[in-house]
Amino acid sequence: MKHLLISLTLLILLAYYSHAQSKTELPSNWKLINGCTVSVYVPPDIEFVEDNSSDTCLREYRSKNISIEIYVTPFNIGADQYSNWLEYCVMKTKINTREAEIVTQYISVTSEKNNGLDYMAMMLAPRFRKGSGNLIITTWSKTSNERDKAIKILKSVQFDNK
Repeated sequence: MKHLLISLTLLILLAYYSHAQSKTELPSNWKLINGCTVSVYVPPDIEFVEDNSSDTCLREYRSKNISIEIYVTPFNIGADQYSNWLEYCVMKTKINTREAEIVTQYISVTSEKNNGLDYMAMMLAPRFRKGSGNLIITTWSKTSNERDKAIKILKSVQFDNK
């Protein structure tokens, strides 16, 4: 009986700790932005840049040190989105009970697209909407510390009920 009580206590503590660990603490001054049927918390200096939506939804936001692109795709997504990258790290997670992957990479070749923001973090959420539509949120950051902030942005995603 004693072992059962200890095991049950440890199981409850483990469940509580893992749930608490999945929540990301956000600074109180972060604001909520909405686009492509998702909401995400961002630092106050991030501003809307443009909406390139046509058949799909594609929105861009930017600050001095972080760029964010929210894209709802009509095609399937997965490892083929990043498997040819030289060095990357994949973290499987659940966001609002949905399966997702957060992929990070340091991009050593500066391109016009990332404009000196060489640290990338991307969230892939397959089967994002009923029917068709997958979600890719890509961030580019100036430093690894800013990329850590971008990962907090990705973990703050809330899916709209559509």
